[in-house]
Amino acid sequence: MRVCYFGTYDPIYTRNRLMIKGLKENGVEVVECRTPQIKNKIEKYKQLIKQHKKIKDTGNYDVMIVGFAGHAIMPLAWILAKLNGKKIILDLFVSEYDSVVMDRKKYSPRSLPALKFWLLDWFSCRLADLSLLDADEHIKYFVKNFKIKPEKFKTILLSTDSEIFYPRPKSEAQNFVVHYHGSYSPIQGVKFIVQAAKLLVNENIKFNIIGKLKNHQPEIDLAKKIGADNIEFIDILPYEKLADQIAQSDICLGMFGDTDKAMHCSAFKIVEAMAMKKAVVTGDTPALRELIKDRETGLLCRMADARDLADKILELKNNPDLQDRIIENAYQLYLQSLTPKVVTQELIRIIKLI
Repeated sequence: MRVCYFGTYDPIYTRNRLMIKGLKENGVEVVECRTPQIKNKIEKYKQLIKQHKKIKDTGNYDVMIVGFAGHAIMPLAWILAKLNGKKIILDLFVSEYDSVVMDRKKYSPRSLPALKFWLLDWFSCRLADLSLLDADEHIKYFVKNFKIKPEKFKTILLSTDSEIFYPRPKSEAQNFVVHYHGSYSPIQGVKFIVQAAKLLVNENIKFNIIGKLKNHQPEIDLAKKIGADNIEFIDILPYEKLADQIAQSDICLGMFGDTDKAMHCSAFKIVEAMAMKKAVVTGDTPALRELIKDRETGLLCRMADARDLADKILELKNNPDLQDRIIENAYQLYLQSLTPKVVTQELIRIIKLI
């Protein structure tokens, strides 16, 4: 099988990198037809057309996959794929409307920019023969909000790179460490982690919160204001150093924001923790229940509830047997269902059917 991976996608971004890695591990030949995000649209399109022609003339391909984020490039991808008589799969992954308008609230839902993002999601899905998302709950969101038939979507689970995220020993000298990494967008609910840390300030628990410091100021100010001095805020790290930080932790945190988007999205950080044999505490949502069985492969708490989050962290700290059971079950789940090779086996099966 030969796949044309198409678009202006970032090849380093986790979703793209692991999809390509998994396909290759399954013996699929992946030919990349991409150009960086450049402002001159005409030049961008010319480069992609030229690359596509070269691929077509040197063996062609079986299916085109548009890498994330590929919403805006879909019209060109559709033209090239259809002129070549090939099916087109969009790794949709997220809704631009949901992310920008509803979650980050950059525009009013009734504004023209909001309409533009809604149409971008709708049109890209309509052009694709099939769109990929990270959870069944996410498919329900698109079906309901964009009036697109459910058979136009398939779930491809998140994964992680086992060459970077793998089990390794924690230093004996470390205190009990709770780890979080990610953005400070509303879906993540970092302010609730800060509040939970304050509730546990006398429990000999250290919190590491890792992400772009320039985006953290409200949470840093909150920590100072309430006296959560058991938190260390750390700037964004390369994946290898991030994995080192996870290795020195006892518990890893997922997402806790009280937004609609949180209800239907999964999170890479949860799979990364599973792969490194770390117990996960995360908010209880329909999408995350597809990935986590409470008290078996993770510990779920109420969304946007610092008190419940603090209680769950303390329960794991004080119950090593529960922590060990969650760690082992989650690691086995990762090996059986969440490695790049296993995840993309489902994608290969889908490709053969379309």
